[in-house]
Amino acid sequence: MLQDLRLPDDESPVYRRLADAIAERIAAGTLAVGDRLPPQREIARALGINVTTVTRALSTLQEQGLLEARPGRGTTVAARDVGEKPGFVSSPSDQSGIIDLSVNRPATTAYLDAVAALLPRLPKDRHYAALQDYHPPEGPLWARVAVADWFKSVAGDGDPGRVVLAAGAQHGLDGVLGAVTRQGEVVLADEVTYQGINALCRVHGLDLRGVAMDRAGMRPDAFDAACAQLRPRAVFLVPTLHNPTTITLSAERRHELAAVARRYNVLIIEDDVYRPLADDPPPPFACLEPELTIHLSALSKCLAPGLRLGFVIAPRPIAGQVAAALRINCWSISPLTALIGARLIEEGSAARIIDIQKQELRQRQ
Repeated sequence: MLQDLRLPDDESPVYRRLADAIAERIAAGTLAVGDRLPPQREIARALGINVTTVTRALSTLQEQGLLEARPGRGTTVAARDVGEKPGFVSSPSDQSGIIDLSVNRPATTAYLDAVAALLPRLPKDRHYAALQDYHPPEGPLWARVAVADWFKSVAGDGDPGRVVLAAGAQHGLDGVLGAVTRQGEVVLADEVTYQGINALCRVHGLDLRGVAMDRAGMRPDAFDAACAQLRPRAVFLVPTLHNPTTITLSAERRHELAAVARRYNVLIIEDDVYRPLADDPPPPFACLEPELTIHLSALSKCLAPGLRLGFVIAPRPIAGQVAAALRINCWSISPLTALIGARLIEEGSAARIIDIQKQELRQRQ
């Protein structure tokens, strides 16, 4: 299968040349689905390269969905359906000459500059000693107060009891689905939507159904028909700068969708992580239907994804259920993350970073 394997003679890293050579054999059919590759040490010895180089090459091919490794079976060529895309991987790329466009990343270094100025001052913070202790699953109260005040015009009316902190919006969404849904229930979403909801619904055993869209977003008539037929537990919406279409629902469309949700008593899971980057977006669903809406946001898209601080803002009973789900999941988020996020919000640094990001994005656009 790998006899007479030769690495391309170019200036790219050795692991990349090895990965490309194996990928070419898979594409040509020389390596067929299910074929087992020789042990990594044998490949390294045959080519006169380091075992770690072989490991890195095979890992790259696994990320691309070309290979799979299972205990007791070794590394084999993966089965792939026609048109199947490789799995989504969101991680920093260290490949020279590669610009990864699969995820959003900060447009400036404003966040790093703010954190560099903040960290030396943290030991003097009144909450610094609390960093070594356990905290309630919903997160430290002082951090929830900061978030509630920052979002009071958007969701929750400034009530920290309606705020649950999470390790990013995806973690918060996981907690929400674990809290308010049961296996087998239907969740609706746009027919083209954020890929993370698909994976989470599979994990929770939920039946995710797509609802038809037009250029203005989810169609109210299609939403109504789906509610009447499927009796869903919840609808997942990204109303502002929708991922991946970038559609922002108009105020009229939001009112129409909210009316349908109210008529069928369907929970609205509002993923509004891009809202801080939008100029004067319409009122969120959390303002239109506060008792039916679970509002999700985070600092990932507007500040930096590395901070891993997300927020769930929901009616108090639901917030309590989400906190209980997160306690099972991770007990509570890191208080250090909460303290950094709270200070950036309270000192106005978060707002300044967002303004700098928006200025850069406008210039690029």
